[in-house]
Amino acid sequence: KGLEISRTLIQFDLDTITKNKWKFVEPRYYLNLKITESQEIQASGKLYIYPLTEEWAEGTGRWSDTELSYAGASWTHRDAEETPWTITDDATGGGHWNETPVNFFEFVGMLSDVKVDVTNIVNDWVNETTPNNGFIIMFADNTDHLGTLKFFSKDTNTVYSPYLEVAYKDYYFNPC
Repeated sequence: KGLEISRTLIQFDLDTITKNKWKFVEPRYYLNLKITESQEIQASGKLYIYPLTEEWAEGTGRWSDTELSYAGASWTHRDAEETPWTITDDATGGGHWNETPVNFFEFVGMLSDVKVDVTNIVNDWVNETTPNNGFIIMFADNTDHLGTLKFFSKDTNTVYSPYLEVAYKDYYFNPC
């Protein structure tokens, strides 16, 4: 079939973070993804994580030998009503994202689970300067086959669901 480019869309509900943001001193936010399968991964590469600029609907993303069944987002559409993604370049698909800020996970040699600092993106969402449409995750180079990576989803029957980690200073040092 040749090179098949795929992208991962993921979104987190930030209500609890937004309601309690005043409690967090110098918060840092980390996207954590657990790898379920990797095949033919090159010795080094990068995964880019961008904020999506458009709303989308979660779907099943099932592929069979005869057809693609999607009840939600696909390469060309944002939802089951087949609302198209805003495409600015004919070669681009799979979502519409803001290329700044760019966050990335770099791997060299053995690939481990993914943990990426996404503080700059989440701060914009929490402070309501941009809408929370979630993340899009992709290989940095879409022109060369870098292998296959699959992550556990929220629907896993394991403890390996993706999560957004919040780290903050929970102490005040005042020796006087």
